[in-house]
Amino acid sequence: MAIHKVTLAVVGSGMELTEDINYTNTGVVMLDGKTVANGQTNLEFAFTLDFSKCKAFYLVSDKDVTFETNDGAAPDLAISLRANEPYLWHETAYHTFLVADDITSVFFTNASGSTATIYCIALFDPTM
Repeated sequence: MAIHKVTLAVVGSGMELTEDINYTNTGVVMLDGKTVANGQTNLEFAFTLDFSKCKAFYLVSDKDVTFETNDGAAPDLAISLRANEPYLWHETAYHTFLVADDITSVFFTNASGSTATIYCIALFDPTM
């Protein structure tokens, strides 16, 4: 059983507000510190996710990279991911999940000037 806690916080202007949102499920798929060399184009990693079963999704890189799903040349989704600014979605988020198709693999392109380290973790309900 995997437990994910999403913590949202604002600290500043004399205030500190923190909210935790917890998810528990048994399905997890992740990229755990994968590296993408500078100049690499469409480096593919295995990552399979039925987007309709996803409960929480977190993607972050320490360098600016392009993230693409299912095909590096004609992706279903492309995100220009900024360094250290995660893309985060969870099932009770106010915004729509950017992933709108099942994922069979992911691709990264890195033109940042140095090697990028990437983490992606998705929590899903395999019983749905």
